[in-house]
Amino acid sequence: MCRNLPDDEEDNISHIGDQTHHDPLEESSDRTDNREHSQQQRQRSGRNTGQKKPTMSTGGARRFRQPPRDVSKNVSPKPSTAKLCRLVIKPPSTLSVNQDIMTQYLQICLGDKFHFYPEDTKTADGGRCQFIFAFQSNNQGRKAEQLLKQNIENAGEEIEVSILKAEDALVTTETLLANCKMELQEKITVVRTHHTKKINNINDLLERHRVHKHIPLVDFEKISSEREALKHKKDELQLQQDEFRRFEAQLSSRLDAQRHQPLPSVENTIKELRKAVGRECARLDAALPMYARKSKIIGLVKENQVCVVLGETGSGKSTQMTQYLYEAGFAEKGFKIVCTQPRKVAATSLAAHVAREMGGVPGQIVGCHVGGNVQASKTTGIVYATDHVLLNECLKDPILSKYSCIIIDEAHERSLYSDLLLGMIKKSLAKTSRATSDHHFSYD
Repeated sequence: MCRNLPDDEEDNISHIGDQTHHDPLEESSDRTDNREHSQQQRQRSGRNTGQKKPTMSTGGARRFRQPPRDVSKNVSPKPSTAKLCRLVIKPPSTLSVNQDIMTQYLQICLGDKFHFYPEDTKTADGGRCQFIFAFQSNNQGRKAEQLLKQNIENAGEEIEVSILKAEDALVTTETLLANCKMELQEKITVVRTHHTKKINNINDLLERHRVHKHIPLVDFEKISSEREALKHKKDELQLQQDEFRRFEAQLSSRLDAQRHQPLPSVENTIKELRKAVGRECARLDAALPMYARKSKIIGLVKENQVCVVLGETGSGKSTQMTQYLYEAGFAEKGFKIVCTQPRKVAATSLAAHVAREMGGVPGQIVGCHVGGNVQASKTTGIVYATDHVLLNECLKDPILSKYSCIIIDEAHERSLYSDLLLGMIKKSLAKTSRATSDHHFSYD
């Protein structure tokens, strides 16, 4: 059975039939001409951007190669740099600038959106300092470079700012740890020297207040009382010095433990240790009486379920105890440390003060629960609350299972809520001792 074909289909068939009778030499020459013609068309229509021609795979499907990326726009750091971008700042030799001043200068110029930390300080020939700051990402480092150059140009200063090359930024773990030790040791030495001067001043005062043979009875009593007070202060300063030395030993052991760790882990640990050193130096400089008993307090709380802590007003009971227990690990495994206050204003102000000392704001590590206002998050480990709030929680959960340590502050005021709370906690002591050994109660 046949059907009439359209004219175009007949032409196609005749064309195909004609191709079967072509001469092989003529066919190859035609193909060569077609290829040259196609290449000329692609060259005329293509852009002069260095784009490569498409290649044919064995299966006949076209596979295009990606054009080369502009490396100057996005410099990929080497794996060991852990995405850090290092900025080199060289002030003129006529300016006497240290690392702290340069860090504060960058914070003011760049604002809070940029996250960086000082990594190294070098002195070149001629006494010119070179500061290296590490930024979290390559993008942040380049933006910071542009902002600083613009600021320096507007101010008319002669300060060099540049990005450290990848091959120059390749540092080993040993080098990073060595630089960190030197940096932290400088801060520690300054604070320790200042504290030693305090002890020496006390010794000088004791030498001046020596009791002589021929002294009136009235003066003897006065000098004796002054000497007792000076001796007590000297002992307290020496205990604080011992506490700081314990921290130095722990710091050294933590740094040594990072020797065989990958560089990103080492850098994160160094960031944490910088914050810890800053907090500990501030404590030694403040020299609160509580700091002299830090290790003793932590040991007593670990060994006993109930502790009574007595101290003068301003000794640091409300602000320091929670921080000591947090650093000792009482806020791990999902537990929290709660400190109650009889008044809302006290709970709010203490939460803000402790959060500031720990390098944050209320709602992060340090939370606050006053009335219906709750400032807390998943990372919160310390909570300042009113005794009324904790009493309501105790009615719902008699053993207060989410708290590892409960501090009842200002317990001597004997408010109604405090007395009720103490009674309910006392009643639950037997249950908590059987349920878990992670619950501790402290009364101030």
